[in-house]
Amino acid sequence: MIANFSFAKWSLIDYHRLINSGILADRRVELINGYIVETFPKTPLNIYYREELAHFLRQNLGHQAWVRESGAITLENSEPEVAISVVVYPPSRYQEHHPYPSEIFWLIEITDAHLDQYLYNKKSIYAQAKIPEYWLIDITSKELYIFRKPENDNYQFHQKLTTGDAFSLSFPDLKIYLDNFWSDHLFST
Repeated sequence: MIANFSFAKWSLIDYHRLINSGILADRRVELINGYIVETFPKTPLNIYYREELAHFLRQNLGHQAWVRESGAITLENSEPEVAISVVVYPPSRYQEHHPYPSEIFWLIEITDAHLDQYLYNKKSIYAQAKIPEYWLIDITSKELYIFRKPENDNYQFHQKLTTGDAFSLSFPDLKIYLDNFWSDHLFST
């Protein structure tokens, strides 16, 4: 028989104390809805797409926004690690804190496994925090999920794109073509 357990939730303050004490130094974790959760290891392909996309965004956004890779953001009771965060410029404002929701234009997660974690858990906390735009790139099935218009714990706008589709971002002058996204020539404008 399995007993029912009651799990303690961690506050952001306690989570930061654990980090600052070094207790979590050798662990890959994030705070999700008050729970300390192990993060998934990243494959070389996952890292490749993250680095290529971040490079493309930096080149094309210039000083319109700052592009962060594999960094935390601070929400009400969560501090998730995000593949790419497009946040308010200049980067010097993040020397003392991770970006808050009011400083975030757009979040991008990249996965080749654990799709449900991103489609449900992370999408929900991003919507609750009123993050205006969240993308989930599934590099295994070559699908892009776009979520906009947060309301409560969900997004009112959902779109799933595959190869051949073109789309615009929160920055209207920036276009990415999915035909190029999945090819050896990842991006062209």
